[in-house]
Amino acid sequence: MPTIKATYLQIPKNSRLMGDRNPASFRDPSGHVFLEDGIVFRQINRCYFRQFSQLVNSGLYSILADTNMLVSHEVVVDAHDRKVIRPAQLDLVTFPYEWSFSQLKDAAILTLKIHLVALEHGMVLKDATAFNVQFQQGKPIFIDTLSFDSYKNDDPWMAYGQFCRHFLGPLLLMKYRAPDFNRFQVLYTDGVPLELASTLLPIRTHLSPFIKANIHLHADSLRKHKSNDQAGSKPQLSLRAHRNIVNSIIDYIARLSLEAQTEWTNYYEISNYKDEAFHFKEEVVRTWVKKYDLKRIWDIGGNNGHFSRLIQDSCELIVCTDTDPGAVDENYRTAKNNNERNIVPLMVDYTNPTPGIGFDNAERPDFLSRIRALKIDCILALALIHHLSISSNCSFAMLAGSFSQSARNLLVEFVDPDDSWADSLLRSKRDARPLFSFYNRSNFEDVFSQYFRIAESARIPSTRRTLYLMSRKQ
Repeated sequence: MPTIKATYLQIPKNSRLMGDRNPASFRDPSGHVFLEDGIVFRQINRCYFRQFSQLVNSGLYSILADTNMLVSHEVVVDAHDRKVIRPAQLDLVTFPYEWSFSQLKDAAILTLKIHLVALEHGMVLKDATAFNVQFQQGKPIFIDTLSFDSYKNDDPWMAYGQFCRHFLGPLLLMKYRAPDFNRFQVLYTDGVPLELASTLLPIRTHLSPFIKANIHLHADSLRKHKSNDQAGSKPQLSLRAHRNIVNSIIDYIARLSLEAQTEWTNYYEISNYKDEAFHFKEEVVRTWVKKYDLKRIWDIGGNNGHFSRLIQDSCELIVCTDTDPGAVDENYRTAKNNNERNIVPLMVDYTNPTPGIGFDNAERPDFLSRIRALKIDCILALALIHHLSISSNCSFAMLAGSFSQSARNLLVEFVDPDDSWADSLLRSKRDARPLFSFYNRSNFEDVFSQYFRIAESARIPSTRRTLYLMSRKQ
């Protein structure tokens, strides 16, 4: 992401840059985020002037912004009682419970590295919540400019507990219990309680000195202080020891990995496509995306991102969602290794998308409102309809209506009921199979034509599958 250099621009006192604070920005007395004409701004209150000046004057801001570790900004209001900065704008705000294991891991390492750089400049991260990290152009970036405070000699890292709740605990639960365990964070806006994480982790993790110290003994200490209703005296920690501890956590997290293969990780290897049919499908998708100038894509059920990757040169942004944590993680690691900047892999279930949570359900907005705010050009729904209709019992009208609210165009694949995959799903319905008599190509075209105009169609050779390019009716 190009760095925006900070410039101090004097704005008249009657400037309209006085927007109401964003619902997600009410916890920090140092300032708040607000929206003005579709642009995100951050107000800095007078009580944070000293820390903000230290951030800038110490050179810490320049180092972090120039290396794309911290979102860059320009100062647009510099008054005696407040400042306003315009941060570089994000494409899409995402949340930790929508990330894969490797995404959460990289966000954790970024947070720790920023803390180390801050220590070198006489500052610390006072907040270590995962919500302070976003993914922009394929990489994690810290977005909370007001999370820095002055370092005091021999002080421990006060945000350590928050880091463990938001990063370390969820990572360990994803590794040892389930690779999608971070979805659990929807229930806990301030991270998974360590007492709970300690209880849920397997007994064998007590044999790990690192996990024992940072999770189990940490949780025991919290229980003790809670039962005694005492916060305990603040320990002292030398700067050298402070750095060593943070570096040891970075080293440990960097070595963490997921080993279990999930259900759809190798989907394209076990699909029933012959090479000729698969290549035909690839060419049609690539041609239509380019022909209709589809720049912003939502690839639903995109698995490991194969088709997102196929069309990325024609697109400016592709949000690739899937329910399988292994496939999403593979997609992210591939994008990272290839330095792909316009693919956003996320773990989202279309039939149960992330809800709005937090105060008034607006602190962390729901996924559909965020994705629809992007003004998506086209939904890519390949080899998906039979799963949504048969496995999840969604009618064609439900799907067509929902798709039409999210994008102007739809590139969709219909799988006939006598296709081996669709037939397997239908047979699994046993006595309820007659209820799915609606599932056929003719009815699919009729129902979807009520919401979309069919611009093109192509039968995939040697298969019982058809591709459609549809445009939403106005």
